[in-house]
Amino acid sequence: MPPAQHHSLKQRVLRLVAVISLVGAGLTLAMFFSLGNSTMQSHARQTARLLAVDAANHIRTPIRRELALARKLADTPLLADWARDDENPKLRQQALPELHRYAQHFSGGSVFFVTAPSLHYYFLDAATPPPPAPKYTLAPDKARDVWYFNTMRHVGDYAMNVNYDAVLNTTKVWINVIVRAGDRKVGLAGTGLDLGLFIKDVVDTGTPGVSMILFDHTGKIQAHQDPLRVAINASRAGDPAYGTMSSLLGEDSAWSLLQARMTSARHAPDTPQLLSAPALSPAGTVSALVYLPELAWYGLVRVDTSALLNWTDFAPMGILLIGSLLIMLAALTWILNRVVLSPLALLTNSTRNIAAGKYEPVLISSPDEFGSLAASFNEMSATVRDHTENLENLVRERTEALEASRDTLQARNKQILDSIEYARAIQQTILPPQSQLDIHLREHFLIWRPRDIVGGDFYTFAETAGGWTLGVADCTGHGVPGAFMSMAAHAAMEHAMATVSTDNPGQIIGAMNRIMRNSLHRDAKNPALDNGLDLGLCCFCRNTGTLRFAGARMDLLVSEQGSVRRVRGTAHSIGYRRSDPDALFEVHDIPVLPDTVFYLFSDGITDQSGGKKGFGLGRKKLIQAVEECTGRPLEAQQDLLLRRLAEHQGTFSQRDDITMIGFRPCTNNTSTQENACER
Repeated sequence: MPPAQHHSLKQRVLRLVAVISLVGAGLTLAMFFSLGNSTMQSHARQTARLLAVDAANHIRTPIRRELALARKLADTPLLADWARDDENPKLRQQALPELHRYAQHFSGGSVFFVTAPSLHYYFLDAATPPPPAPKYTLAPDKARDVWYFNTMRHVGDYAMNVNYDAVLNTTKVWINVIVRAGDRKVGLAGTGLDLGLFIKDVVDTGTPGVSMILFDHTGKIQAHQDPLRVAINASRAGDPAYGTMSSLLGEDSAWSLLQARMTSARHAPDTPQLLSAPALSPAGTVSALVYLPELAWYGLVRVDTSALLNWTDFAPMGILLIGSLLIMLAALTWILNRVVLSPLALLTNSTRNIAAGKYEPVLISSPDEFGSLAASFNEMSATVRDHTENLENLVRERTEALEASRDTLQARNKQILDSIEYARAIQQTILPPQSQLDIHLREHFLIWRPRDIVGGDFYTFAETAGGWTLGVADCTGHGVPGAFMSMAAHAAMEHAMATVSTDNPGQIIGAMNRIMRNSLHRDAKNPALDNGLDLGLCCFCRNTGTLRFAGARMDLLVSEQGSVRRVRGTAHSIGYRRSDPDALFEVHDIPVLPDTVFYLFSDGITDQSGGKKGFGLGRKKLIQAVEECTGRPLEAQQDLLLRRLAEHQGTFSQRDDITMIGFRPCTNNTSTQENACER
């Protein structure tokens, strides 16, 4: 072979080696940077978690210590005996020095003690001798003493209150522990803990690139490295919004995302929540959220990844990697220069041309093996070119047809979805506004989850001359058919309430049954159309403080005095072809006590599949969940019920529309301070 041609092959080999070198170097660097970024992110996430836990423990540890000491004080038999008879001079002589010794062990150096029979309030300071007499006597009609009576009435073991002292510019936690003699509450003991120094240590981390923010459930900032960001300071400066998390994050959507993670953190206070959303963790940072249940506060830790690790820390490893790569590429170049031949290089270039769509023949006319290989290669190239051209034409035609079909389907799908969305807006107009429920109910929660965009469940509320009516309806079907049924049922209810007594839910349901049956089944020749609904309806009378309930295949749960009972509705649906137009629906009169809570629900919640075998939740498990809610605020009950439903449902899809309303009516014997209806 001529020397010039051999020299050309060498150039091709060198170019090929150069390409391989660049590709290999690019992949190696990409892997290096990927591993580096992964390492820095992993280190930052771990650091964020550890700092969040450390910060939470730094605040919670002194609180737990003070609480443990306060509970030990309250369990002292001597103090319990004295609380029952604080006028006994012998017991007082023993009890006051005991309280003084406890005061010396509390961080704040003080302790208070209230005896329930006499309402005497004692305050002891470790720096001064025990006082011979109480500091003052509490009175239920004094605003400053309301805290004591509320604590004795509502707290079973202990309670903690967080107060900001504007004069001292510090935050204090007041620990109140019930003193008992057997099962009887005989007093209250506790102390105050100044959290100012602990909070300052947490916020001023002293670590570059690490910041800590403390805020409450409303988003008000309680501690920040910038004092002007603290809610109390922002209010003094005339810009309260500046001291909120929504202002700090800069977007309402970011605050909504943070609130969702706050719920998760509240359910798992010992597990920091990593915040991966870009709005909560900007580029180059990692954020973690932790809940402090003792204060009902949240801590947000933000770590700058570049401040912990940067690329200079990986320089030795990078140098070693690049050096190894260069040595390996040099060896590969030497081997290729030794073994690659000119005909093989020519055929290789021709293969690349075919891959690029160039089908020029290989110009090798020698009578040896390479000539035969070149002739076969040229025949293959011509065949591939013909097949490629035909295939491209066929693919182009099929692609155009598919794109036309796709556009048509997308347009039709959009029309259908737009119509359903508009139907949802129409359906929601029949639902009572939240403000109306807030006005007439002392407390309530609402769970309304249509299986589809629209559904067959709806709830209703109407004010009457002597009170109000509240109901939950479960119409046949779900989705669009169910939504049509809900509109018809709502119209029938309004017509029924206009024609019969509004304080008798049984008569209202009976009238609805006749109206729905006459409206839905005029065509008696079409037995396939058989629709109706189940309904639970409550009528509340303000004058008597009585709730009247009637149900059509829907029950009412009543929670009062620590137990839950089931009030059965009549086993008769309404509106169906088989429904008796003269059916009577039993009315139950239920006196409403201050702690009475009622629950109406559709069968979508009890029929929801879940568990290991995919069975429905069932009424028994629902009642157990309601019993677990006893004594809690209704907002907390809603969170617990939703959590129990999610735990049961697992990965199963929602099978029906779900509706549940829990409510506590306003009663005449409810105090003005607790009665949200007297406005």
